[in-house]
Amino acid sequence: MGVKMNLIEVKRVYTRAQAVANLIASQLKKRLSSRLVIRNVLTNLSLEREVKGVKIQIGGRLDGSENTQKKKIVQGKMPLSTNDSNIEVGQAEATDAYGKIGVK
Repeated sequence: MGVKMNLIEVKRVYTRAQAVANLIASQLKKRLSSRLVIRNVLTNLSLEREVKGVKIQIGGRLDGSENTQKKKIVQGKMPLSTNDSNIEVGQAEATDAYGKIGVK
């Protein structure tokens, strides 16, 4: 009974929506500030030529607050009403000491 694993190295993490969502969720699990995480991701996404626009939504008990909050950041073009645009969607969930945080 052997286990066989194939590892694939992703060279451009910031061109895949699911990879970006997982990256944000993993950083929020480490209890980093949500503003800092979003700023770092947007900075790295602006360096990618293939990415035309970004929309990031995070919600939950952000930064240890008592009430739930939602943050929504849109940068660039996001033509949601046209069919010919290639839009990827990624979702992830982070669990920290205060509860769950959703990333979209």
